[in-house]
Amino acid sequence: MADIAYDMAIFTNLTHEHLELHGTYEAYRDAKLSLFRRLGEGIAGLRSTTTEKTLPRPWAKTAIINLDDDAAPQFASAAMDARARVITYGESAGADVRGSNADEDARSLSFDVKTPRWSGRVRLQLAGRFNVGNALAAIALGEALQIDPAAIRDGLAGVRGVPGRMERVDCGQPFGVIVDYAHSPASLRKVLELLAPVAVSSGGGLIAVFGSAGERDVQKRPMMGRIAGELCRLVVVTDEDPRGEDSGAILDQIAAGAEEAGKRRDEDLLCIADRRAAIDAAFSRARPGDVVLLAGKGHEQSIIMSDGPLAWDERAEAVRALAQLGYGGD
Repeated sequence: MADIAYDMAIFTNLTHEHLELHGTYEAYRDAKLSLFRRLGEGIAGLRSTTTEKTLPRPWAKTAIINLDDDAAPQFASAAMDARARVITYGESAGADVRGSNADEDARSLSFDVKTPRWSGRVRLQLAGRFNVGNALAAIALGEALQIDPAAIRDGLAGVRGVPGRMERVDCGQPFGVIVDYAHSPASLRKVLELLAPVAVSSGGGLIAVFGSAGERDVQKRPMMGRIAGELCRLVVVTDEDPRGEDSGAILDQIAAGAEEAGKRRDEDLLCIADRRAAIDAAFSRARPGDVVLLAGKGHEQSIIMSDGPLAWDERAEAVRALAQLGYGGD
């Protein structure tokens, strides 16, 4: 990072992840904070400053902070110590870029926005209440760069989705299938809590298929199992990227958390290392109205095994499994 010059940094959240690299939650937090402390630095350490001399910078060094996150004061303080401008966003009262009155359905989202320059209704072709925060972060960046408000609204409205992020797979089956990249306790909880009312309104429940990466954060494994156990009627634990770790041991660590939440092995808790077989098992047990979440792989195109990467496409595998059950026409 010392050789990268940047003018803006956005803080979205601080959650329990990447501890295999940072060791502790505090060290991870401090690594993120360093990005905001360095906003005060120029690019004097680079071999060439040609870019800095030739490109005008009409904006100030800016930190964009999610005021809804508990760690917001620490990140705002770090930015102010660096003498950077701070713009806050969120649904909290007092945010510079504030969202309110959100309406959502299974395919879209809209909310009111008020900024120092403009106010109005923003509409997204994205599902998920968490996308209010993502959109507000983008709007705050647009404010920092003085982008035309109409262009901001039009740009957000034009986003049709991101592969592997709350991606629906519809082949005519009587239950929902969602592919998402959620791979941390916070993101798994957020997605499951979002999908829960969708399942309830359809008269069903939640099924989660997920794992946890090998040679990465061990502490989060039972946490994710517990979250799924609390929120889902069926938990299917499977491989994500086991790498050089024993796959069975990873699954057992996740399953321990689900068992703490009351799940029972081979009843409402399945441990199936083979991800393809795990998806088949989840779909075969899905009832009309259920929502099946395939979490952890998202857009990724491989599962990293001990002997190297195995080609993988989560959406394609979902379509394959549904076709085996007689559903098609995605």
